[in-house]
Amino acid sequence: MKQDQQTILYIAIRQGFFSREVLRGVLTILQAGDGYEVWVIPVIHEKRHLEACLESREVAGVITRGLDGELMSVLQDRGIPVMAIRGPQTKSDDELNHLHVDDEAIGGKAGAEFERLNLDYWGFVHWQGVAWSEARKNSIQAYADARRARLSVVTLSESERYSWDGVLAIQSWLKKIPKPCGVLACNDEAGVDVLHACKLAGLSVPDLAQIPTFIGLAGVVDQDIALGFAQDLPLANVQIEDDRRTAMVGALGASDGCVIGIGTGSFLGRRVAGKDLLIGGWGLTLGDDASGAFLGRQLLRRVLETGDGMHDVSLVTREVLAQFGSTAAIVAFAGQAQPSDFAEFAPRIIAGAGADDPTAVALVREGVQYIERALGRLGWRAGERICPIGGVAPHYAPYLAPDIASHLVAPEGTALDGALILAAQMGAA
Repeated sequence: MKQDQQTILYIAIRQGFFSREVLRGVLTILQAGDGYEVWVIPVIHEKRHLEACLESREVAGVITRGLDGELMSVLQDRGIPVMAIRGPQTKSDDELNHLHVDDEAIGGKAGAEFERLNLDYWGFVHWQGVAWSEARKNSIQAYADARRARLSVVTLSESERYSWDGVLAIQSWLKKIPKPCGVLACNDEAGVDVLHACKLAGLSVPDLAQIPTFIGLAGVVDQDIALGFAQDLPLANVQIEDDRRTAMVGALGASDGCVIGIGTGSFLGRRVAGKDLLIGGWGLTLGDDASGAFLGRQLLRRVLETGDGMHDVSLVTREVLAQFGSTAAIVAFAGQAQPSDFAEFAPRIIAGAGADDPTAVALVREGVQYIERALGRLGWRAGERICPIGGVAPHYAPYLAPDIASHLVAPEGTALDGALILAAQMGAA
């Protein structure tokens, strides 16, 4: 970091629509080169970790979602400007009344899909008195009005939300509305209630079995595995591949470019002249370099090697050893840990690297070397955009070579968007 640069902290609790949109702005700031460094770090839960971050940089402002009241007070006491997405999160928060950044977009996405299916009648399952459900209802109503589609809404009271009465209410509503219709539920729980209600009402969704469906699943490494999954699904026109392609298509849309896909696992991809090239995605046992799981496993290895005198003790290795209590406990944990268990240590490494912990910095540098080497093997060239996707990928941005970092852009969409694009291509074939 240049001495005259000030830092903007982006403290994010998880990936999602809001993260993608904020990341778009973050990358715009980086590309503008207007004197700010953007430091993307995971959500912080302890006061000492936040204070360590603030002491290590000249912080001009904070963009956050997920800081509790005590940590927000630390920022306020220091006079640091804060933009809190959805506000501070505390255990006493009434989650039913939190609005989400993507509430207004959900209705449009559902409506666009209903249009693609040539459905003239739409339905919405609404939770009464819930702010985000109200926003989503208004969103699909506005979209329906603009497209002159008919929309019917069933409203569930608080007592009906989590009981069989809600299923019965939806069943009665479904019997009355015209069919075929497209139904958007306000959330997953309401969606399950719709499926129960369809079964009770004797309603089937035969057209769904014929709708082209593209599914990206981790671990599908050959056609035999894909066919095995397909045979278990009630779908006549389904294509199953591993999850790299859906993520890549969602991120790049129809254009060329590269993808750095790093979350619990990792892969990199490049599309050039419509041809997709992929590296990685083979799982933690034989690959997933630079991933959250890889970083976590390497950290535990460093702790053991530090105990053997091969490395100097750092704050991160000291804290991890204290957490387990002994090297024997680390070995026992690693013997039964899943990739997601190792990945739990990734936020600590990312935060430690930002605070210049030598162990954390070394591990992040290893990941950077892998990313840059893989991009080189893919044939990436200056001028081609690079989309970081997954929970870990954006955190590598400050450590990448400047010529690579300057080409980072926010992804166009998610893996779900990619699956929809690929399914549409199946239908058009």
